[in-house]
Amino acid sequence: MSLRLELNDTEKKFREAAMKKYGYSKGALKKASIEALNRWANEQKEIPVSDNPFGLIEGILKDYKGKKNSVEWQHSAKKLWVR
Repeated sequence: MSLRLELNDTEKKFREAAMKKYGYSKGALKKASIEALNRWANEQKEIPVSDNPFGLIEGILKDYKGKKNSVEWQHSAKKLWVR
């Protein structure tokens, strides 16, 4: 399998950290990449998954009923995601 990323500054920092930890030998980036991806995948396992994601917010929005219309809510949500 092959994975290609173009990250510029992040890549430079990653390469520096990989070389510090694994040295300047062949395979250092591969070892660091495997370690980073495994660590990220393990962190994702710890995130709980809900069978009913809408149930998580049920009742939270009841106080806001009638304060904004659906379009205004969409614009508010977009601003939050863009941050």
